[in-house]
Amino acid sequence: MLTGDILPIKKVAKILGMGTAEVAQLRRDGVLRARFVIDEMGRPQPMFDRQEIENIEKGMASRLGIDTLAWKLGISRNGAEQLAEARLIEPLQHPFFLARYGTLQVAQASSDALQGNLYRAGVLAAEEKLMCLSTAIKVIGGETKPWSTLFGKLLDGSLPFRIEPGPKALVRRIFIRRQDLSVIEEFCAVGGVASNTAFSHLISKADAGEILNVGPQEVTELFADVPTRKGGRAKHLRLEDVLKMGRRHITSAELSLRRNVSTQRAYRDALASGVRYLGPAGFCRASAVAKFFA
Repeated sequence: MLTGDILPIKKVAKILGMGTAEVAQLRRDGVLRARFVIDEMGRPQPMFDRQEIENIEKGMASRLGIDTLAWKLGISRNGAEQLAEARLIEPLQHPFFLARYGTLQVAQASSDALQGNLYRAGVLAAEEKLMCLSTAIKVIGGETKPWSTLFGKLLDGSLPFRIEPGPKALVRRIFIRRQDLSVIEEFCAVGGVASNTAFSHLISKADAGEILNVGPQEVTELFADVPTRKGGRAKHLRLEDVLKMGRRHITSAELSLRRNVSTQRAYRDALASGVRYLGPAGFCRASAVAKFFA
């Protein structure tokens, strides 16, 4: 319901950095509330709620796009969406932000708070046997990584870790004990994430690499038929297609972490045991699981 304090469309357009036609379309789409008043010429003019517009303006000034957040953290867009779903990051919930920017937007302050809380929660001293989180997460394969569960465990102390300063993405600066890999592996049994957030169904090649536990070279080979502008992260791959590929394949990296052996030995053992190598995405998952984990 509109308050008594209202703004004309030109003022709204100026505040939001948009044209009046764009603002009018947002009104027609039900994104912005408005009521019509008759001007001095007898014409109906849309008038907008000042408080709503000013709240949107504040959100715009401190917003962080979901892809920027994912890049800063070193995780996929799906992982960043999970953090917003779990309210570990504050999503900007007004429909304007999704309509204006096309993707989920979050509050920059909540991202800063998350990283500050992680710095305070990191309790491990430097040890030789610590493992980078971006490597450890590869113990989970064939599905999206359960980042919200993992970050929750880091914050509540049930997954001890050390965090290093520096310019690298966050998960490349977090280190855990190798003995805690089994804790992360159990996360795969948690299942899907609740559906309050509109999760993306298209993902980038880089995000596909996170699901498949493969690097840029393998991703390029696997999706050579999908064009991507150099240096871009355009979302061109269907998430379900990548998940299907992940359920068929298992990499040497995942095998090595789950078996606590080197990547080279995991590769040699799989070949020697007759596990079929399927290509850049790795070995046949069903065969490898039956051979090593049954």
